[in-house]
Amino acid sequence: MKIPAQKSYNKAPVIDPGTYAARIVSILSIGLQENEWEGVKSIKPKVRITFEVPSETHVFNADKGPQPYVFSKEETLSSHAKAGLTKLCKAVAEDASNPDMEIEDLLDKTLMLSIDVTESGEYNNIKGYSPMMKGLTVGDRVNPLVFFDVENPDKDIYDTFPEFIKDKIEAGKKLKDADPF
Repeated sequence: MKIPAQKSYNKAPVIDPGTYAARIVSILSIGLQENEWEGVKSIKPKVRITFEVPSETHVFNADKGPQPYVFSKEETLSSHAKAGLTKLCKAVAEDASNPDMEIEDLLDKTLMLSIDVTESGEYNNIKGYSPMMKGLTVGDRVNPLVFFDVENPDKDIYDTFPEFIKDKIEAGKKLKDADPF
């Protein structure tokens, strides 16, 4: 019996720092997560938001051909004025202050993403969000839209996640079970 060849997955080169037109393709509620900000540790509910940048492509998997870059960022599930999620909402929503706004309403919304490169030069980071520039459009969406709510989980969606995402969700469940409040 022949041993099947391992599929080749290419590590993508980083893209140049700059501002790119993007679309939100995934929002995953990953539950409570340990957080540290300015030396203070806390436990906060987090969401992982994934953005597709159709103008930048790479062959990540030879079987699929060129695909758009995707970038993800975890944000605290908070409507505080200084929260990253609030800044994202302001970049994509006409009425970001709407108290009835649901986070899944952000799916498929377009915006400008500020991308930077880590000091090591190995990875890209999302540095900020801004509204779409007038007259600019985002290419067609390639990736499916995905929404996952840890409070009302869909096992079929959960089963598609990579192990590191599942690990985060499971760690969040343990934190919730340990929460005395």
